[in-house]
Amino acid sequence: MMIHYAWRLVTRNPRRTATYLFGLALAVGLFSGILFFVDATAREMTATAIAPIKLDIIAHATEPTVDVGAAAPVIAQQRGIAGAEPVTAADFNSAVKVGGNHPSPTGRLFAVQPSYFQSFDLLQVSDGKFDPHGVMVSEAMAIAQGIKVGDSLQLTFAGVDQPVTLPVTGIVNLDNADALFTIAAESENALVADVVFVDYAWFQQTLQAPLAVQAANLQATPPPGAVVLDPQVHVKIDRSLLPADPTLAAQQAASLRRSVEAQFPGQLKALDNLSSAFNAAKKDVLSAKILFIFLGLPGVALAAYLAKFAAELFAEAQRRELSLLRTRGATPWQIGLIIAVASVLLAIGGSLLGILFGLVTLVVSAGAQAASALNPLAPGFDWAMFANTVGIAFLA
Repeated sequence: MMIHYAWRLVTRNPRRTATYLFGLALAVGLFSGILFFVDATAREMTATAIAPIKLDIIAHATEPTVDVGAAAPVIAQQRGIAGAEPVTAADFNSAVKVGGNHPSPTGRLFAVQPSYFQSFDLLQVSDGKFDPHGVMVSEAMAIAQGIKVGDSLQLTFAGVDQPVTLPVTGIVNLDNADALFTIAAESENALVADVVFVDYAWFQQTLQAPLAVQAANLQATPPPGAVVLDPQVHVKIDRSLLPADPTLAAQQAASLRRSVEAQFPGQLKALDNLSSAFNAAKKDVLSAKILFIFLGLPGVALAAYLAKFAAELFAEAQRRELSLLRTRGATPWQIGLIIAVASVLLAIGGSLLGILFGLVTLVVSAGAQAASALNPLAPGFDWAMFANTVGIAFLA
């Protein structure tokens, strides 16, 4: 019965109800629009922060005998992992163009599979192509020795009796490849200018065994940054499944790193390259939230004042209706309950309209970028963040 009277009180005067709803929807709409904009911005800031990271996780083998070629397919099957590639790094003593007289100093060889160039956007082939029967050289090395596609390159390694000679099939740009030089025992990358790339299967058949023996029987500790034999697994995270919130995304990336190590306990030590980017994004998102909320508060306060003003316009008419209920025998408790129920109905209606208004305003002002960020069908859509924003706006 109370709900019936409250509903009649709400619908008796459509003009009054519409005025109430307009004022409330305007205040909630402005507030929710700010919150939705902050959420959309947080999503974009998180994605932008990790965009320059080309290699998400590097898992280094703890022993040179670990078979990373067998480990990579297992890791790639894990949920949240988009791909995994086996890589082996080894330093060479010298590399010289056959027929040339400018041998390079110590450099680094990477053995990769042909699919590596599609899995990761680290290496840009500026000339030629990757050939399992040849070698690709870095641009710096090609310039220093005048190496061109079609030349032959002779490599020597500590622990390998005979030099290795391979045809040069391509030249590689390493501008985005700093992550390749991450060492398991070092906190910073030790960049190398003279770099070559060979086929992983060829390396396993030709150089893996003697270099593994050399790594297991070192007479002295290698200098900092040097690599005798370093089997690795390069892991690509499915970034579409990462939460929009950088804190949660950092936790998920760290969880994936730990799970990679857990699959091969004692054999792999994984390094997460996304953590620093997420930490920077957390600070930027917090600053953006504070800035946008304070910029939007004056508008919200104005809308709230308009809602209060609209309510006062019809206060006298509402008092007459309540007086009529008293003359018909309604008790003060019943009248108070009717007012409370009517207020709740108006609050629910105004809040729903305000949230819808906030969404529409955001999409219209920010366009396709905001629409994609708020698309619930998009992979990795953060329902928790969206529900939290709607709940805050609704309670406001």
